[in-house]
Amino acid sequence: MRELDTWVEAGVVMRPHGIVGEVVVDFKNDLLELVSETMKLRTTRAHDDEDLILTVERVRKHKGRLIIAFKGRKTREEANELRSRTVWMTRDQIGPLDEDRWFVQDLIGMTVLTDDGETLGKLVDVMHQ
Repeated sequence: MRELDTWVEAGVVMRPHGIVGEVVVDFKNDLLELVSETMKLRTTRAHDDEDLILTVERVRKHKGRLIIAFKGRKTREEANELRSRTVWMTRDQIGPLDEDRWFVQDLIGMTVLTDDGETLGKLVDVMHQ
């Protein structure tokens, strides 16, 4: 397994919340309950090589999303620097998946077949609604 395969895309930072450095994070529904204080999360941004590993200081639910305070982020401006960053969790943090469930990144590159066994090609992307 490649190093980056240990990280699984979990959500995205939507915007700052309030003035004390909190952010609203839109997590995939089945991962929402797993986020806890002291947890380390990785954040990335498209076209940016800077990965940040952030520690959750406080977390609470709000309208189907999470409001998170990350250690060291104390102002709205510092929180705004996280806007639009993708949030990642490790496979260990997520734990084993239920039967018939997969991580999207594990499906990429697999051969796609029809019910009759005809090869359609390789899976290159999964688009979410």
